[in-house]
Amino acid sequence: MAVFTGDLSTHFLGHYHVELHPGPRRREKLATPRRNHTREFKLQCCRQAATGEKRPAQRICREHNLSQSVLLRWRKEYEARGEAAFTEKQPSGDEALEARIAELERFCGQLSLQNSILKKSLASMQSHRGTP
Repeated sequence: MAVFTGDLSTHFLGHYHVELHPGPRRREKLATPRRNHTREFKLQCCRQAATGEKRPAQRICREHNLSQSVLLRWRKEYEARGEAAFTEKQPSGDEALEARIAELERFCGQLSLQNSILKKSLASMQSHRGTP
């Protein structure tokens, strides 16, 4: 049901906000709201596709109102990570060490900058006093 808001250029249709613009008519799809699916749901769809329980994948997409590109992306992650798919990726030992080294290098750079500022300030104060 359309709700008139007093402005001829704006209408609300269900969950969608529609702007009407003057000019030539053209067909535009209404943007569907983003949905967040649970990890279990994604795993279930991937397992169904992988085991052949529900073939073809188009059937899974139709039943759950998914686009094929979404299911393909989920399947790629499932194939790459298995049952660990759709969880936060834990950095490997090397990645963790590299991140720690980068953090310490940044900290060392900050300390070096602070040290040079303090040295310049001290030199400036000493030159104003006349002491070397």
